[in-house]
Amino acid sequence: MSALLTSRSAAQQKIALPGGQILDRMLRLIMAGTGGGIIYGVATRASVTGCSTVAPADGEGTGQALTDCVAVTMEPSGWVYLLMALTAIVLASRALYNSPNEATAAALLRTAGLVVGLIPVAAWLISLAMFMMIDPTGSEAGQPPSIFVPFADIEVDLQG
Repeated sequence: MSALLTSRSAAQQKIALPGGQILDRMLRLIMAGTGGGIIYGVATRASVTGCSTVAPADGEGTGQALTDCVAVTMEPSGWVYLLMALTAIVLASRALYNSPNEATAAALLRTAGLVVGLIPVAAWLISLAMFMMIDPTGSEAGQPPSIFVPFADIEVDLQG
């Protein structure tokens, strides 16, 4: 029982390997990027469909109303993954080449892990908020709605 109380957890143990603190921070940077990328890829998927009924033009003579439907689909953007990778590379290289000591490099790598982990979260929140403002029935008949959603790929499909 006393051995369990005196042993330290893995988070409290010091790494004995020279440069081990840097390796630990690099591993955490990779895990933050991978985890954020997976969550962004899964969460940034949505679709909305809307239909509007348009009265026929005078020259058509059919007397039946036309129904136009618009389906809008949001998917993750490759630009977010590129931004995450470039941020990780730039911040990691700055930490490794421009730091005067190991503690400063570890602090910079911890910040890099935080930034790389927050990029997909911010991209998802902004994309979701912009996507929720889309009104697929708000366009003229036969015309796709004007849509701008940053940090996501949007596909508009006209039906009808």
